[in-house]
Amino acid sequence: MSRETRRTEETILYCTLYNVPESELSRVEERNKADLDFCLLLQMFNSLNAGVTGDDIVEVFRLGRSEIARPLLLRLLHTQKLTHGVTV
Repeated sequence: MSRETRRTEETILYCTLYNVPESELSRVEERNKADLDFCLLLQMFNSLNAGVTGDDIVEVFRLGRSEIARPLLLRLLHTQKLTHGVTV
């Protein structure tokens, strides 16, 4: 596999969501799962016809300090199905 092909396959897409309610669970893993569940429940990607499923979300994490409402950053796998019909 060529270096450029591998680099393309390893490309990650990022999506930032604002005003997502933050869970008050004590463990980080539980809060991340709650954030992921919220994103899947929201079905935002279905309305965009982006074809994103739970398997496409690599990681979720909050940006900033916990004193304020923090944006949620999603790392998505970059595949052909995710970019079909969606501007990236």
